[in-house]
Amino acid sequence: MSQAEPGNSRPLSPLGGHVHRPAPPSGGPPTGYLGSRPRVRICPECHFHNPEKNLFCANCGASLADLPLTTETSADAGRRQLIEKLERARREELGRRARPSRTAAAGPFVALGFVLFIFAVWMTDDDWPRYLIWLAGVLLLGFGLWRMRYDLDGLRRAGAAIGLATAAVLLLIGARSFGTGNPAPPPTQQAAGLAGTPAVVATPAPGEHQLAGSMPMLGVNPAHTFRQPGPAPTTNPAIAWRFDTGGEIYSAPALANGTLYITSKSGALYAIDAATGKQRWTYQLGDYVVRSSPAVADGTVYVGGGFNLYAFDAATGKERWRFPMHYAGQSSPTVADGQVFIGSQEGYLYAVNAHTGQVTWQLDTDGLVFASPAIAGSNLIVGTDSGNLMSITMSDGQVTWRQALDGPVFASVVVDGSTGYVTASNGFTYGISLQDGTMLWRAPIGGDVSPALGSDVLAVAAKDGGIYGLDPKTGATKWLFPAGATSLASPVSAGNYVVVGGDRNLYAIDARTGARAWYFLASDTIESPATVVGGYVFFGSRDGFLYAVNDLSAGS
Repeated sequence: MSQAEPGNSRPLSPLGGHVHRPAPPSGGPPTGYLGSRPRVRICPECHFHNPEKNLFCANCGASLADLPLTTETSADAGRRQLIEKLERARREELGRRARPSRTAAAGPFVALGFVLFIFAVWMTDDDWPRYLIWLAGVLLLGFGLWRMRYDLDGLRRAGAAIGLATAAVLLLIGARSFGTGNPAPPPTQQAAGLAGTPAVVATPAPGEHQLAGSMPMLGVNPAHTFRQPGPAPTTNPAIAWRFDTGGEIYSAPALANGTLYITSKSGALYAIDAATGKQRWTYQLGDYVVRSSPAVADGTVYVGGGFNLYAFDAATGKERWRFPMHYAGQSSPTVADGQVFIGSQEGYLYAVNAHTGQVTWQLDTDGLVFASPAIAGSNLIVGTDSGNLMSITMSDGQVTWRQALDGPVFASVVVDGSTGYVTASNGFTYGISLQDGTMLWRAPIGGDVSPALGSDVLAVAAKDGGIYGLDPKTGATKWLFPAGATSLASPVSAGNYVVVGGDRNLYAIDARTGARAWYFLASDTIESPATVVGGYVFFGSRDGFLYAVNDLSAGS
């Protein structure tokens, strides 16, 4: 019980402190619950207590804009406000309890979305129905989750379902990867073995239609002129067929005896019927990205992959030999005089016996070799990323001359008699005497891909997105075709046309005027030099497909 200090009427607490009791408001002590009292505007005319937000009296309409706010003194005001708050809270709680009922139909949307999504992942086709099914699954899944956004229990259940479905999708992807790592050939064939094992397949049926003409190696021939047999289509071509390799294609298709040979990012080498697009055999070279273009000679396919140079029987895909080398990279083999010549991205150039796979010689090039060696007479001509252009004797690997260019060389040299043409990464194209390496001319147009030699024009895909026609004798510009994007594939010459990829477009350019003759739109960027034979154009794309296109009349 509190006490009062002597001479002081204020009571003391049991601990000796003063007891502070607020004075009651004027007008006598209130009764009932005050709580948090609102602020009001009291009308000077009718003395009605208006809510704070009112600027006019709700009773008589008098203006309240200039009146100060006053704390409500009514004993019942706080209680009414509390009741209103409790009522609002009750309504909100009832609303929250009612919302889950609105999400009752969300479960089927989520379930159907998962089913469609998993089905799209499992599908093997890359056509538009697969993408539509995938999109529908994602939309249904998103709509279902949005519907149950207020249902915490439903979201918990959906989270568990998402976890299980994700695990199922991963299992499906893993099963698909392990189960179909090597594409399955038709029933009449046997699939290629794992990397490092021979591929055993059936020989193509006798009498099967074969496409006439050949393109045995990158650049067409050991001189790497990139002059194709042709003829090319004359109007906008249509798809005759396309083959899914399962990985981005960077290499040029080789053609021999009616069969196309192509590699892809998936690490596989494919043999495909050029007339029908049907797989004849395949061989898994390994897990490395394969950029090397195959070369075909005397019934044997040669290709670099990973850390090996391989030789396969062209008809059956059976491995004949493999030569271990430093990383093969994107250098493509050149075959001539019973030898296979190939560079490595670790700075070596090799000469390998085409029949036995035994090394004849190897040369330290003092630079990485990305290009395919070109042959001029009895010498090899090759450039390196250190900017050196070299002439090397084919018989013993001795360097006869070197020419230092102004930038790295990633492209193969085009040989025309005693003159070589090469582009450098610094944006220049050079005319070089192959007798002693003397620079004949230099044009401020160039890039990272090889030029193509026509009858009287040198086609160059430049870094600025233009395709230039240069005079082979002087380097002067004859014409310019604005492709609009830097070409990642070497142009090729086919009769009166220059065929080249620019972004997703495959263009045919009139070699005499530089005017566009026709174009074909692929579904992704083209990095594969084209093969033009018998009215067909064969090329690969980053979408993983090998395309065969020709005139509509030819395809009908």
